[in-house]
Amino acid sequence: MTKPYSQDLRGRVVASVEGAAGCREAAAQFSIGASSVVRRTQRFRQTGSVSAKPMGYGTVWRFFAKENISFKKTLPAAERNLDTLWRRIGAILPTVTPQECPNCFKADGYIPT
Repeated sequence: MTKPYSQDLRGRVVASVEGAAGCREAAAQFSIGASSVVRRTQRFRQTGSVSAKPMGYGTVWRFFAKENISFKKTLPAAERNLDTLWRRIGAILPTVTPQECPNCFKADGYIPT
């Protein structure tokens, strides 16, 4: 996994685009990809933040870990079957509280704090 751009660089890129430069001009100025500039600017406009999203395990993987669902080869052969896995996940979903979903999305940086 690659390292995220620094907070300073993300801030300067967004400020450049917000200041009137286009995404391609900002990308050339800071020697980064135009798609990166677009994503940083979109994230800033949606959340008001230039912070990077947390890296590592995402919401779904944390949920699986909490419920002791693993995809490692150490699982019994019966649980490596996709149908069995779907049934197990389906049985767990009703136990998820409505508050857990926003908390997970907030922890992953999808909802501004």
